[in-house]
Amino acid sequence: MGGPSYPPMPDTPGVTAYWFFGSAHASSFNMAFCDGSVRTLGYDIDPKIHGYLANRKDEQPISSSSY
Repeated sequence: MGGPSYPPMPDTPGVTAYWFFGSAHASSFNMAFCDGSVRTLGYDIDPKIHGYLANRKDEQPISSSSY
């Protein structure tokens, strides 16, 4: 998982962090997966799991129960 890891966060007035994942929802955000599905993930997702989900070539198995 190279580079810095930024946790997803809800939209916050006055904060323009374009490199963050997040949304206007209070407790979760929607992510599109490579299989075409869209899932709702909580902002409390483990940053390591979030990073693994973002890299399909890292060969890390991820159980859907971890997100």
